[in-house]
Amino acid sequence: MLVKNFIKKQMTVKKLSKIIKTKNICLCLGFFAYVSAYSQPFGGGSGTQQDPYQISDLSHLLLLNDSVMNYNSIFQNKHFILINDILDSLRHPIGRGDGSGNIRVFRNNTFDGQGYSINLAIDTTGPQSGSQGLFALVENSTIKNLTVNGYIKANSAGGIVGEARANTHIINCISNVHMICMGICGGIIYFARYNTIIENTINLGTIEPNYANFPNNVIFFGFGGIAGRATNNVRISNSANYGLIVADSNAAGIVGNTQSTAFENLIISNNFNSGVVRSGVIHGKNIGCIVGKNQGGTLLNNHYDKQMCGEED
Repeated sequence: MLVKNFIKKQMTVKKLSKIIKTKNICLCLGFFAYVSAYSQPFGGGSGTQQDPYQISDLSHLLLLNDSVMNYNSIFQNKHFILINDILDSLRHPIGRGDGSGNIRVFRNNTFDGQGYSINLAIDTTGPQSGSQGLFALVENSTIKNLTVNGYIKANSAGGIVGEARANTHIINCISNVHMICMGICGGIIYFARYNTIIENTINLGTIEPNYANFPNNVIFFGFGGIAGRATNNVRISNSANYGLIVADSNAAGIVGNTQSTAFENLIISNNFNSGVVRSGVIHGKNIGCIVGKNQGGTLLNNHYDKQMCGEED
């Protein structure tokens, strides 16, 4: 009996040893797979200015979203480039894509579209439907040389960025996005603040209210061809709107609603509106060609076709 028990114990030890070895191998493989995924992510590049990460398909945009949602510092202070048009539609913003309703920041990065385009197909109208766009929230980053196509149906949205702050630059971007909104909506950005600079941008898309959700006593906080709302030392310049803007209040070709104090310096200059701006189901107020409701912003050398838009600011 002692011999048999000893043999059984030895066999058990051998089995356990094999199991442990197998698990160790799996853990090692998993670790190396994780390291490999982050050492060579996207379509190439290392994330430096000289060798930026290459974005070429929808899976790369989803990976970028995952990194933002998980606060992954590996992908901060990095440079990204688009190397071709992405035709598969992104269905949620980068920084708001885990289904929880949480918003995360695309921070301290540069995203260069190199003249290529990305398609959006975002349809969300629940309580978590604010800050929609290609990027949900951007801080201290540059988005440039990019075209965005498609549609967004949401509470608040911008074609390129939902909300931008802390020295963000949006340069040489085009939005051809049809947007249906309930609160604040902008062809390029819905809410620009804290030293955001927007220049050389164009909106081609239609921006209209979602009357199905708020059919009575509609009050819109800002519908603009470039920005829905702008505050806090924002600069918007050399940009143009050619899209149709429809709202019942606070709507215009460039910015729907501005708000700036005597200690701030919000400047809207050298912009052009050729898009139709008009009221919706009721005769609206603060329907303008350049700015709808101006509360302290400085307007310089802006141009518009008076026949295309409402009462001027």
